[in-house]
Amino acid sequence: MSRRSHAGLLVVGAALGATGIARAQEPEEGIRIVYVAPSSCPSEGAFFAQVRARTRRVVRAPAGARARTFAVTIVSRSRQSTGHLVIRDPDGVAAERDVVGDTCEEVVEAFALITALSVDPSALTNPVTAPTPTSTPTSTPTAPAPAPAPAPAPAP
Repeated sequence: MSRRSHAGLLVVGAALGATGIARAQEPEEGIRIVYVAPSSCPSEGAFFAQVRARTRRVVRAPAGARARTFAVTIVSRSRQSTGHLVIRDPDGVAAERDVVGDTCEEVVEAFALITALSVDPSALTNPVTAPTPTSTPTSTPTAPAPAPAPAPAPAP
């Protein structure tokens, strides 16, 4: 390998390393959520938890801070739910999305994904869920049954 090739590999390696470091240190974005949904739908807290399950780059904006606002409105009817999402930048520019689903949970999940991807284009499309705890047996194990005794030998 020539010195020039070796130097080129070092530059590429350094750039890749810097990219990895930069990605790990990408800033969090504080957002504001305005959430209106029937009581039968997931709560605003559950919605935010679904967003956080897809990206750790999103946090709640402190009061008074400039932040994007995600306004979620959901209406549930007997056979379907509809939702409207308005994403408003601090300077007033807005984007809107509408979603229809069989259940309110489906609409909330769709809006959580849209919100996560708006903040972090590398967000997970499937949320990370905590593993369910395994149950521990409450009974103590029993010793295996003894092997049957050999049959007596026939008498001569």
